Amino acid sequence: MPYRIPNPDYVPCGDKLKTILVYWEGCAYEPLKQAHTTIAVSCLDHKNKDGDIESYEIAAPTTYYAANCYLALS
Repeated sequence: MPYRIPNPDYVPCGDKLKTILVYWEGCAYEPLKQAHTTIAVSCLDHKNKDGDIESYEIAAPTTYYAANCYLALS
């Protein structure tokens, strides 16, 4: 579901916004809405086969400029 939709009252050079916010209250998909868009790395910790907690290890980038790609995506 988009966060903004076209405003039916919009006219060029008017005082109304071109898009309006979508409100989730009462929507059938409201329970699926994410409370946030990022998670902490510590949330990715998991139990190994012995039942011990293992920290999530972030993979090393394959190229020197991969960090720029990560920043652009975030």
